[in-house]
Amino acid sequence: MPADYKKAKRLGELLIEYGVLKPEHLDEALAIQKKEGGLLGEILVKRGFVTEENVVVALAEQLDYPYLPVPNFVPSAAAVKALPAALAVEYVCVPVDKVGQTLSVVMSDPTNQTAVREIERASGCRVQAFVGLISEITAAIERAYKRKPGEAQLTKLEERLKRVLHQAVNSKKPQP
Repeated sequence: MPADYKKAKRLGELLIEYGVLKPEHLDEALAIQKKEGGLLGEILVKRGFVTEENVVVALAEQLDYPYLPVPNFVPSAAAVKALPAALAVEYVCVPVDKVGQTLSVVMSDPTNQTAVREIERASGCRVQAFVGLISEITAAIERAYKRKPGEAQLTKLEERLKRVLHQAVNSKKPQP
C-alpha cells in the first residue's frame, strides 16, 4: 500500500475521472451506502452504474496494486501445486505463475495480509499480489483445481463427518 494512501483519490472520484460514472449516480450510491451500509463498489455494480472491472481497475490504482485480468493467463502447474486449493477458495485467489521462490497470485483482496502470510507459509514462496475480478478468480479456481470453489471445503467436511459417524457406529456396537 502506498505511503500516501490517505491522499489517494476516493473510489467514486476515480470512476468519475475515468468517465465511467456520473456524479449523480455516485451521489445516489453514497446515499444508499449511508442508509443501508455495504461497499460502495458493490452498490455501484448492483445498480448498473459501473462494471465490476471498472471498480477493480479503480481500486487497483487507489491501492497501488497491479490489476491482472485472469482470463489472459493459464496458471502454471507449478503455481497451482504451490497453492493449496483450500486456501485459493478461502481467500478467493488464484496462482498464475511461480518463478523461483516467487508465487504470483491474483487476489480479490491483495491488502489482506493474513491471506498473504498464509499463502507464503503454505507455498514456501514470497507472494507477488495482483488484484482481479472476483468472478474471474472464481472461474479460474474451478478450472485450475478442476472443482467448484466450495468443493474443497465440502470434501474436508464430508471426510470429517464420515470419521465421526464411523466412530459413533463402532462405539455403539454391542460387546459380546
